[in-house]
Amino acid sequence: MIAPDETTFAYLKGRPMAPRGADWEQALAWWKMLVTDEGETILSAGMVAGFKAGSGNGHHIVNRSSATATILEVGTRSDDDVCTYSDIDMRIDNRDGWFTRRDGTPYPKNG
Repeated sequence: MIAPDETTFAYLKGRPMAPRGADWEQALAWWKMLVTDEGETILSAGMVAGFKAGSGNGHHIVNRSSATATILEVGTRSDDDVCTYSDIDMRIDNRDGWFTRRDGTPYPKNG
């Protein structure tokens, strides 16, 4: 589940400092985004996003609101798991725990 949810939005709508009209609709879209290599997708409370293992599709959740977001992430965290971060050319192999670039060179500790 992604928060803020519809109850939060109902509470905010029409309040003195809340956006109005088209600005309100744009704010709703802005507050709940899933960002992947393909672009941004709006998420609503209760929605699920899934990614095939090994796809290499870099993704992350962006909460552009001031409300707390709750996210449930499910994964194996197995010893042979490899995570890739395509947008910054970084990967980690759980077998050794080292961050490297795709070509295997060590990833700089300071970024």
